[in-house]
Order: sequence, then C-alpha cells, then structure tokens
Amino acid sequence: MRRMQSTPSNCATVSSPAHQPSLETVLAAIEANAETLRESQRKQADLESKIDGLLALPARMNELSLKVDALSRSTADLNAELAAQKEAAATENRAHAARLDELENVQQSHHVDVRQVVESNAELRDRLKNLELKNLMCDLLVSGVAELESENLQDVFRSLLRQLEIILTRNDLIEATRTRSTKVTNKPRMILFRLRTVQCPNEILSAKRAKGAIHADEISLAGNHPHTPVFINEHLPPSLVRFLATVKTRAKECGYRFVWIQNGTVHVKKSVGADKLIINSEADLDLLVRVPRD
Repeated sequence: MRRMQSTPSNCATVSSPAHQPSLETVLAAIEANAETLRESQRKQADLESKIDGLLALPARMNELSLKVDALSRSTADLNAELAAQKEAAATENRAHAARLDELENVQQSHHVDVRQVVESNAELRDRLKNLELKNLMCDLLVSGVAELESENLQDVFRSLLRQLEIILTRNDLIEATRTRSTKVTNKPRMILFRLRTVQCPNEILSAKRAKGAIHADEISLAGNHPHTPVFINEHLPPSLVRFLATVKTRAKECGYRFVWIQNGTVHVKKSVGADKLIINSEADLDLLVRVPRD
C-alpha cells in the first residue's frame, strides 16, 4: 500500500504555540463580553423599571383623576362664589345708582328751592325797597342850614318856599325835624321835611333845579353864614344812596355832566340837550359809555 505523503492541503492544521491568542487578547475579549453583559443587564433593569412604571400608571392615573375632580369641584365652588359676589356687587351698584338718582333728584329739588328762595328774596328786596322808597317819597332833606338853640324849622320851610316862589298850605307840611347824625362833625344836621303828597316835594325840587344855587343869606335866617350853600334833596334809603354814589362815580369817569334822582329813579345826561338815561341797576351802568373829548 502506497503511503500518502503529508501535504499542507490535506493535513489538518495543528495549532502551534506560536499561533495561540495572547493573554491580553483573551482578557480584552472577556472584558468586552463582561461589558456586553453589563449593558444587557442595564437594559434589562431599564426595561423592568419601565414595566414597573407602566404597572403603576393606573394608580397614578386614578390619583390624577381624583385631583382633577377635586380641582373641578374647587373651580365650581370658586365660580359659584364669584357669581354670588358679582350678583351682590350688581345689587349694590343698583342700590348706589338708585341712591344717586335719589340724591340727584333731591339736589335738583334743592336747586329749584334755592332758585325759588333767591327769586323770592329778590322779590322781597324789591318790595321792601319800593315800600321804603314809597315811605320816603314825601320827604325832603335840606342841608346847610345852621342849627340854632331856639330855631323854628317851619319858618325855615316857609323861607325856602318864598325863595322858590312856591305856595303850599300849612297842612302840606306834616313834620319838620333834624336828623340824627352818625358822624362827629361840625356841620349842622340835615332837616327832614315830611310833606303830605308826593307832588309837594316834586314841585319844590323842580323849582330848585330851575332856580339853581341857594345860599343861606337868601333865606334870611339868623345865624347862617352868608355864602353857605343850601341843598335840597330827596330822602333816599341807604341802598339807593350807595347806588347813586356808584352811578355818580361811573358817570364822572365817562364824562357825563348830570346825575339826579326823581321818584327813586336815577337819571343821567351827557349834556343839557342830550337824552337822559335811566339807571335802575348795576347792569345798566354798561349804558354809560365814555364821552370822547374834543
């Protein structure tokens, strides 16, 4: 029998010690296997954790559901409370609005009352002024006549009538007296002559304006200084006296020459031939315009 020769192609490879892996390679392979094992264990642990989480999910969902229910109830209670507060606020606002309307009505009523009171007071003042003026329309005030210890004021009155060329009866003079002075002065007190009718003082004043100035010596009364002027004026209430002073000041500023009172009415004229203006109130002062100078 022919003996087969050993050749590299048909002979089994026998590892020689020179071709065996080294210890480092083996250790590295072991370490790699261990790392793979650890990674597998970690993944398994993560998977188990996720499984546990999934298993606990129903309980957590139930807990969340309870919390949502509680929150819903709390929200419902809060909404109910807010609705109640809103309704209470609306009720209070309606009450305030009603109270405000009531106060506005009361205020309007008070305004009406105040206006009526003001109008009534103005009417009463006018009536009082007219009554006071009516009571004084028969009076004349004469100033510039010296006071004597034993004077006869009726003689003074008759002397004035003679000077003015007026004839009146004895009964036309009701009262003749000196007025009370409120100031400390050396000037003689004015004489008040109260006459029976309004026509009497009007006639005297008209004659006085026509005659012009009168002096004491023209009346021939003892004790008078010869050149003392004698003035005859209407007896005016204090309010009208103040108003007359205001009109005179304004008329002087505007260049008006004549200011006088007749029957309680103030008259103003620029010159002798000009039309007269009637000034009844301070609003009428606007009728007085400044006169241009030549």
